[in-house]
Amino acid sequence: MSREQLRRLTETAIAVALVAVLSNVKVYQLPQGGSITAGSMVPIFYIALRWGGPWGLLAGVLAGAVNFITDRFAVHPIQVLLDYPLAFGALGLAGFFRRSPTLGIVVGGAGRWLAHFISGVVFFASYAPKGVSPWVYSAVYNGSYMLPESRHQRRAHRPVVAQPAAARAGDPVRALIITQGPVRARRALRRLAAAADLLLAADGGTRIARTAGIVPHLIVGDLDSLDAATRRWAAARRIPRRTFSRAKEATDTELALREAKRRGAREVWIYGVVGGRLDQTLANILLLFAARRLRVPARLTDGRAAAWLVDGETEVHGRRDDTVSLVPLSPVVRGISTAGLRYPLRRGVLRRGSTRGISNEITTPPARVRIGAGDLLLIHIPA
Repeated sequence: MSREQLRRLTETAIAVALVAVLSNVKVYQLPQGGSITAGSMVPIFYIALRWGGPWGLLAGVLAGAVNFITDRFAVHPIQVLLDYPLAFGALGLAGFFRRSPTLGIVVGGAGRWLAHFISGVVFFASYAPKGVSPWVYSAVYNGSYMLPESRHQRRAHRPVVAQPAAARAGDPVRALIITQGPVRARRALRRLAAAADLLLAADGGTRIARTAGIVPHLIVGDLDSLDAATRRWAAARRIPRRTFSRAKEATDTELALREAKRRGAREVWIYGVVGGRLDQTLANILLLFAARRLRVPARLTDGRAAAWLVDGETEVHGRRDDTVSLVPLSPVVRGISTAGLRYPLRRGVLRRGSTRGISNEITTPPARVRIGAGDLLLIHIPA
């Protein structure tokens, strides 16, 4: 099980437990079921907006099942299904609207209300006052607690500005730097963001974060690439900025890399750094040496391919037929040995300018590459 999968399962379990606790902290209890609680829907919205719709649905269904165990209110199996797993599961629909969290929360809340509404019409029509349609009664009754309950969710999608990583020096901190390079894989970017502890946007990368529905912890750079819409979006979310003069001696991406180090990052992924301007692309590749000087392992990615320097030995966790290319950046790279690749090397030598290491393929994952001396760039491209 990967670190990301373990994190998702752990956070989902915690969210389900929080729903069970918060559901019992009731501000007001209605006579025929339903209550205004201390934000019991927030944990489900958090999972949905952080990990996506499927995980939100799973968390909601599990939370509904736990709620039924604690409530034990049942008149019919279909009523139980509507008022617990389906109602709470509907909150997970918010995860399908991650680019517009407010809309997602509205859709999730409306989905839960609809499940309770149908249950009320079918199973609790007898509670309607004389002369009042069961449809109207169920709509008003369930709306009377769902609307106030939903007010607690307004903060669910606001960014939680993490404690600076430097203050948690004992923890492994993974940082993600989002740059303004070409966007090829927003879904992959969201996965990277979900697995990161620290999110930094390098100037124009803020726009990329906004379009992907990602709220960074900090914006770094001279901010000359921020359009008006992105400035308003960042201001509305109160995202901190670290602003530099345009007459600076480093790119915004390098400044973000230094900031990641300052905040205690022990691993850095840099997204969107290839493609676009050739000079920027080459400079970003060479930033891997700056990361090495800072003693922070760094990888570049466009959301699909990834590149990093081989420091002694590395593993490539890909699949069979994935492409692996080895590019010597120093005049000579010696003692290159590989395993799990179609064209193996045994204490081989690659000289700068040689294309011998291009377009190898994984045969047995994970592939392994070890070097004796020199600077070797490894590029992994999924099949």
